[in-house]
Amino acid sequence: MDRKSMNDDSVNNVSTVDMCGQFFELLPVPCHILSPDGLVVNINTRWVEVLGYKKADVTGKSIFDFVPENKRENEKALFDARKASKDRFALPRKACFMAANGQEKWFFINDALCRNDKGGLVFVSATLVDVPELQNMDKSLPADTGSTGDVIARMRGKELEIIRTSRKFSHDLNNAVMPILGLSDLVAHNLSLIDNKAEMTLIMQDIAEATQNVNGIILRMRTFYRQMEEGAAD
Repeated sequence: MDRKSMNDDSVNNVSTVDMCGQFFELLPVPCHILSPDGLVVNINTRWVEVLGYKKADVTGKSIFDFVPENKRENEKALFDARKASKDRFALPRKACFMAANGQEKWFFINDALCRNDKGGLVFVSATLVDVPELQNMDKSLPADTGSTGDVIARMRGKELEIIRTSRKFSHDLNNAVMPILGLSDLVAHNLSLIDNKAEMTLIMQDIAEATQNVNGIILRMRTFYRQMEEGAAD
């Protein structure tokens, strides 16, 4: 790539958004991005599959339209409380959404809050983990039986550890990448920001920090799976 193309901000912004957008779409857990007012900016493919709505019927609407009516006010209060927090990542919590078929579905939600250099909230991104799926994880594994019970128990425990750790890696990686996606999208749709040195410096610092977080998670993943392989070989 020549210097001219490397310095073409519009080309770089579009390619970054495309790359992060594909990652967002292919994540194996439901994800959404909300405006500070709670409007749905984007949802990924898994969100559509799990809750059963068409993407066009969700984007642009309030996320609270998809919360059961008797839980809506409480969810709004929790959302306002998260917005008031100065933390970048909110503590995981349980929340209920109404699927397209009318079924109430419970999730563990991990929120990430992106702010500008003045502390104003730009967007809120979140990953959703199906609560029953986690609770039923043990039931999907074989039960201990007969004289081989101890061996099966150890195998079962190791399998559970791998599953749970892999899920945690998936969520950690998503939370690290989401700021890159959101900030890149912000710049791509507001090219005037490029002329704002202070704003762009903050954005690039946030992207650099998120990139370091991604590298750290990948290192943890490599270490964990290498240990699993070495343990299996013993």
